[in-house]
Amino acid sequence: PFRVWQIWDAMIEYLRREDLLRFVAAAGVLSHYFSDASQPLHCSYLHHGIPPMTDINGRGYPPPHGSDEYNEYTKEPAAKVHAIFDEGILEVDPATTLSAVDDELARISNNGIRIENGHDAAVETVRLMFNSQERLAPMEIINADDPALPPKKRAKALWEDPRVQNTTIAGLAESTRLLAATWKAAWEIGGGDRIDDSRLVAFEEAELEEVYRRDRSFLPSLSLSAMASSGKFEP
Repeated sequence: PFRVWQIWDAMIEYLRREDLLRFVAAAGVLSHYFSDASQPLHCSYLHHGIPPMTDINGRGYPPPHGSDEYNEYTKEPAAKVHAIFDEGILEVDPATTLSAVDDELARISNNGIRIENGHDAAVETVRLMFNSQERLAPMEIINADDPALPPKKRAKALWEDPRVQNTTIAGLAESTRLLAATWKAAWEIGGGDRIDDSRLVAFEEAELEEVYRRDRSFLPSLSLSAMASSGKFEP
């Protein structure tokens, strides 16, 4: 949510400076975070299945990333559920999946999302994360998965579970609606309509790559402590 807030504010600033290249690049990066927020495993400590837990004062905690215990666990087939759900199931029948998402988007034409600032965008991101887990809890994905199968058969079996398929399509549609609403709000509030139509052109992939790969001042990644101390992320 805080990263979405940061990117939305940057989009407004790029647009006010009429830096359309960076506006478009930032809009593209934003899509990554809404996509992740619509995936239940991304919003849970169960992102790679059920990790070995350590009891501390009666509460279980997963091992830290990068620890020997965590690295050992991620070698197990069960820990591959993240990639299976995040990518594998969408490669089973992409054309039909995209068509189903289009149908879902057409079914709800008015998304009712109102974004006036970065805080609103962050709140909508939290709502998307909440809806994703309400729709399909991480343990439902883990229980529906069969780690004993080879990866492609494993993905196919998981995707053919009606609940997994239908809720995933709904989540993809919701994240797409939010992305569209966020782009639209940023364009309107940033004053995009005042830019001459002759400048509204398609950018080449190489132009965008020059920004997001080589410009170290472009959307710098910040720790939570850095965000807090900046004073820019207060409601």
